[in-house]
Amino acid sequence: MLRARDNQSMIRPEYLNETVQIMNFVSSHFLIYDADVRRNQSFDEFCGGFCQANEPVRQFYNGMRVLAANASFELENRIDLAYPTSEMFSRSFSLLPNFFGIELEDDGRTLKSVAMIALIFRAEKHRSWTRDMVKQWELRVQDYFENSFNQGKIEVSTLSPTIVEYVCSHQNMNENRASDPLSDQK
Repeated sequence: MLRARDNQSMIRPEYLNETVQIMNFVSSHFLIYDADVRRNQSFDEFCGGFCQANEPVRQFYNGMRVLAANASFELENRIDLAYPTSEMFSRSFSLLPNFFGIELEDDGRTLKSVAMIALIFRAEKHRSWTRDMVKQWELRVQDYFENSFNQGKIEVSTLSPTIVEYVCSHQNMNENRASDPLSDQK
C-alpha cells in the first residue's frame, strides 16, 4: 500500500512514476527458488494468472504522460482516464482494485485525488514451494521497505498473511508479558 508522505494525492506524475518504479522493483528483485525449473524466479516469472493485477496503475500513469505530452483532440478521444473504469486506445481497465480514498471532480468521473494505491503481488502456489519459502519471500519484501527503501515521497506499507501472523504473534507476546506480574522482576 502506497501513500504520499505529504498526505496529498498519489496521482501526481512524480508519485505515479515512483509507484511504477516500486512495482517494477518488487516484480524483478525478490526471488524464490522453484525446484521444478531449478532456478530462482522473480515475481514477473512466477506470477501466473496474477501478472496483470497492477497494470491499471501503469496504464493510468502512461495515459497521463501521453496526454501531458500531446493533448490533441484525437488523443483525448482515445484516452479516457475516468474512474472507476479508464480506457486507452479501446482497451478498458478498472482502477477499483488499486486506487483507494478517491475524490472525484464535479463531473463525477474524473479523478481529482487518490489517497492510496494498492499494488497486488499474488501468485498461485507452485508445487515445489514450501510454506516457509513463501513466508520468507513476503518477509524479504517487508524488510526491504521497512529498512532499506528511502521513503522520501512515498510511504510503503506491506500486508500479507505472513505479516499479519507475525504482527499478531508479537502483540500476543507483548500482552502476555504486560499481564505477567513477574515480568518486571526479570
